[in-house]
Amino acid sequence: MFTEQNAMYRQVCSIPALLEELVERWKEEVRFALSVEQTYQVKHLYLVGSGDSYIAAKAARQAFARLAHVDAQAVRSLEAARYLPDGWLPQPGCHNLLIAISNSGETARVVEAARAWKETGALVLAITARPDSTLGKLSDGVICTAIEPYPAAPEVRSCIATLLALLMLAIRMGENKGVMTMDEAGALRRELRGLAGRIRSVLNGQAETLKEAARLCAEYGQVELIGSGPALGSAEFGVAKIYEAVGTGALAQESEEFFHLNFFRREPAKLPAILLTTADALAAGRQEELIWLLGHLGRPYFVFTDRDDGGAHTVACGEPVRELFAPLYHFALLAQMVSYMNLFLDEDYYRGHAGVWDESKFPKNSRFVAQEDGQ
Repeated sequence: MFTEQNAMYRQVCSIPALLEELVERWKEEVRFALSVEQTYQVKHLYLVGSGDSYIAAKAARQAFARLAHVDAQAVRSLEAARYLPDGWLPQPGCHNLLIAISNSGETARVVEAARAWKETGALVLAITARPDSTLGKLSDGVICTAIEPYPAAPEVRSCIATLLALLMLAIRMGENKGVMTMDEAGALRRELRGLAGRIRSVLNGQAETLKEAARLCAEYGQVELIGSGPALGSAEFGVAKIYEAVGTGALAQESEEFFHLNFFRREPAKLPAILLTTADALAAGRQEELIWLLGHLGRPYFVFTDRDDGGAHTVACGEPVRELFAPLYHFALLAQMVSYMNLFLDEDYYRGHAGVWDESKFPKNSRFVAQEDGQ
């Protein structure tokens, strides 16, 4: 049941103030994470995590490529632990930077990946709320993302904190390498802080449209979330929060792939879609064609963006949001929409961890695999 005390909704309401606070705090936290010498050595960067941590990595990947001019990849933790270190890394040694992301610092496969990569000579930087964790202790450096805890709910605040830390690290690396001046880096940080006002405005001003999107997702029991570039990470965030909060069907899809695959779905009038984008998105032209196609198919749809075209389908703040930073904005909108789904569905978060969802009954004998095991 949804009330103003809904734990997920309370997290969403705290996002603007959290962003304003963390941009100031993370300046120092990120500043000394990598030296100038270490930054110059890095030729290949791998962002590794599971669940929300991987989603944040995916949302931030292009910021490292475009702001720090480094080859950057987002990699799921099992792939990073078992597949990539086995003899075909591009440049073994300090030219590889593994950014290992785990809020707890104890996520098994992330820890396993960090250990495996250290054996290859890679530099390992942890992003975690617990520097004293297993991951924190084995890493070469740590960015601490600890924030004030809120009542248990599908996590929104920690996702925002992790993503913000990654974006600020990308800015810092670009500054260290001379890709941008100190003044330009400062302007980008102020831009991140300024997102707080845009998020506050749209959450307050577009609440009814977000409730309508939530109603349709709940009524039909499914939704497709569509994005390109950084916004594909936003789409995956939305899927994760829907699964955790209410457990209904959701799918993330890349904008171009929609034309080749999702276009053929049956009963389009019963399948809502949400396009996540910005006016400056590199895929904006193709997404205009996608919006036309959604209307042509008779699909119920919404566009979460920055540019307010006055359309009934649009959720927008009316001020520019940089595509690289847009996932912070999208995460907030999606989280508020998902929190509203409890207006229409009486579901416990995580299915109450009861019945078949009781994780205490899961097998716990998965072991760490070392390189000498042939993995």
